[in-house]
Amino acid sequence: MKKLSLLTLIFITILLIGCTEERESSYSVILPNGTPAFSQILIEHASMEGENAYSIERVAGPQVLSAAFLGDDYDFIFAPVNLGANLIAKGADYKLAAVVTWGNLQLLSTSPINTLDDIKDKEIVAFGNGSIPQMLLDMVLDHYDDTLDFNVSYTASSVQESFMSIVQNPDIVVLVAQPITTMALGRLEEVYIFDIEKYWKEEMALTTFPQAGVFVSNDLSSNSIEDFLSDLESSIHVINDDPEVAGQKAERLDYPFDSDLITNSIPFSGINFTTAENALESLETFFELLYNFNPDLIGNKLPDESFYYLRP
Repeated sequence: MKKLSLLTLIFITILLIGCTEERESSYSVILPNGTPAFSQILIEHASMEGENAYSIERVAGPQVLSAAFLGDDYDFIFAPVNLGANLIAKGADYKLAAVVTWGNLQLLSTSPINTLDDIKDKEIVAFGNGSIPQMLLDMVLDHYDDTLDFNVSYTASSVQESFMSIVQNPDIVVLVAQPITTMALGRLEEVYIFDIEKYWKEEMALTTFPQAGVFVSNDLSSNSIEDFLSDLESSIHVINDDPEVAGQKAERLDYPFDSDLITNSIPFSGINFTTAENALESLETFFELLYNFNPDLIGNKLPDESFYYLRP
């Protein structure tokens, strides 16, 4: 009986050690500041409180994200879907598991934009030269009227710089994205918004375009991936249901946006959790458009099935 009790005690101890090691396993996450970061803000806050096993790093600019794909330091990478496609085509050992942000580009003007005719004689300053923002804006303008010669200059190096252009010169029109669009409502006396996604869907009869997703390392177990995706889906559900929660959590997380801006921008930011499998049709359509516009953006080939993480 004593032998049985001792064996039982050893077995239980081993189980507890195993569970402790599993709980203490740390997973590294890197993501860009901005809308993609809002999607996981509850995970990040819980991490700060020591309530989960994720180490989260927010960064500015695509260069750091590109380096992350080409190394092996991160388990989860939030990035534009085309950036992931480009680097995976070049050998990065990741798969796209889910899309988290969709259709989030707007034109801003200090005078009304009822139709695109209203801006045909204005200078349009845009960011994203040679990349997705240019493709989307060019396609919308060409669809509206390919005989009009819109005056578009892709001179802004970032969405923030694009916005500052209209602050300095209210007579122009600028291409921006959330949360900068919401910021503009508080900075400019008169703001009129033309929604690129709305035109894309209603006038061009195309599905909303996927922007950023979460990529998972091929070294991760399906259980680890599923746990993170479950946490992420829950986070997105909560912030969409109650955006003030995200603003409150952000106050302690040193975000480059104040809590009110995050709260107010979330309903218009296109944050929605969709697994890669469920987003497949939209992704394939989008990648085909990108390939026809500039194949370099996706590594000069269309992603095949190996690009996607398919849930077990």
